[in-house]
Amino acid sequence: EETFITNKNLYIIKMNDEKSDIRVLLGILNSRFISFFYLKQVTQATKNDFPQLTIKDILRIPFPPLSDDSSHQMVELVKEMLALNKQRAANNDPYTMKSIERRIEATDKQIDQVVYRLYDLTREEIEIVEKNSDW
Repeated sequence: EETFITNKNLYIIKMNDEKSDIRVLLGILNSRFISFFYLKQVTQATKNDFPQLTIKDILRIPFPPLSDDSSHQMVELVKEMLALNKQRAANNDPYTMKSIERRIEATDKQIDQVVYRLYDLTREEIEIVEKNSDW
């Protein structure tokens, strides 16, 4: 068994199910919907805050059951997002940077769409989330 040591500002999340991929959780936690949910559920949170989730906050998030297809789609999108962010960090060319940022934005929107489907949100609910999460 592995040993991990952290301070009070860092939490380690270990997946219980060996088939589960932590990137699914990463995609969900970084989605517009969870940001919206967090702002509505945590009274001291504001849009300008650097989000600081506690274990208590994470446990309040309702996680939907995942199909293999949804999990696979989310993992692929998160892998793409991680690769794009690495490219952005390693790039200095303004033209290339713009292209990478457009791809990041498009991938982010795709992740949001997967999350909206996972949570079975209606078109009206999606509009509310997107209208109230303009950051």
